[in-house]
Amino acid sequence: MAKSHRRIKRVNSMIQNMLCNILTRHVEDERFRFITITAVETTNDLRMAKVFYTVYGKKEEEKKDLIKTLEKASGFLQKKLSEEIELRYTPKLIFEYDHTLERAAKLDELFKRIEDERKNKES
Repeated sequence: MAKSHRRIKRVNSMIQNMLCNILTRHVEDERFRFITITAVETTNDLRMAKVFYTVYGKKEEEKKDLIKTLEKASGFLQKKLSEEIELRYTPKLIFEYDHTLERAAKLDELFKRIEDERKNKES
C-alpha cells in the first residue's frame, strides 16, 4: 500500500472519530444522538470528505427531517472539525446517507423467507 493511501485511510478514520465526538459533545440537539457516522472517504488532495452516516430507531419522516437538519449543520460541523484537526485544509464535508444496514436487513429477511419456504417444502 502506498504511503499516500495509508495517510488517507488514517485521515478518514481521524475525521470519522472527530465528527462522532463533535456530535456527542458539541451538538445540543438530542436528535443527533441517533446519527452514527459509518465511514468517511476523502479525496486524494484532502479537500473534500464524503461522510457516510445512518440514523437509528426513527420513523421515515423523522429520518428525513434529521437528514435535512444534518445538512444545515454541516457548516457548524466543518468549523468544529477545523478547530480540532491538524491539516493544512479542512475538507469540505458532504453527507451521504449509508443504506448498508437497511440493505443487509432486507437481505437477511429474504434469506429467512427462503429458508422458511425450504423447510415448509421438506415437511
